Amino acid sequence: MLAGADVLITLLETDAGVFAMPSKLLTSLCTRHPLLLVVPKENLASRIVRERKAGLTCLPSDSKGFMLKIHLILKELQISLNRYLA
Repeated sequence: MLAGADVLITLLETDAGVFAMPSKLLTSLCTRHPLLLVVPKENLASRIVRERKAGLTCLPSDSKGFMLKIHLILKELQISLNRYLA
C-alpha cells in the first residue's frame, strides 16, 4: 500500500510527547519515498528523520511550513520525473 504513494505524510499531535513513535515511521523509512513528518520538534521520530536526512519535518501548528515543504517535495518529484522522461 505504501509503495504506491508519491509522498508519505506522518502526523502526530503536539501533546503526543517526546518518545511517541508513529507506528508507520519505520515502514515509511524503508520505502525510500519522500517523507514529511508533522510532529513536535523534540519528538524522537522528528529527530531520527532530521539526523538521518530521511525527510522533512514541520510542527503540527505550522500550516504555512507544511504547505512550503509539500511544495518542495512535489517540485523535487517533478524534477526527478523530468530527468527520468528525458
